[in-house]
Amino acid sequence: MSPAGSSNAPEARARARIDQALTEAGWTLQDRDDMNLAAASSIAVREFKLDKGHGYVDYMLFLDGHPVGVCEAKPAGTALIGVEHQVKKYVEGIPPALDAPYTPLPFRSAISSETRSPVWTASARSAWSRRPVHVV
Repeated sequence: MSPAGSSNAPEARARARIDQALTEAGWTLQDRDDMNLAAASSIAVREFKLDKGHGYVDYMLFLDGHPVGVCEAKPAGTALIGVEHQVKKYVEGIPPALDAPYTPLPFRSAISSETRSPVWTASARSAWSRRPVHVV
């Protein structure tokens, strides 16, 4: 078994797949410690710290500086239906200092290295304010 922080750990493989999909869809990837929401209009921040009691989400998605969704990475073989509660906790745990246009956040996803779930493209900006989307 690989250590949790290892690049060979199953969840790390899922994160690598998500990084690639987000980049291909036009999202700018940033690490939490290097977060700069003015750097681009569509930003995915890795390992984002949520409000007290909500933990860290693998990816917090921002459009024009506003949080709009979360993406949680899971190892291959994980039943994604079983992580709905965790993802729901994340979209409800937005730090008060952030200017979230909607709470809970409208976009949420859990993805494993086997998942074929879509990753939202930057063009989702025109649709995100009209209706919530839940992809699991």
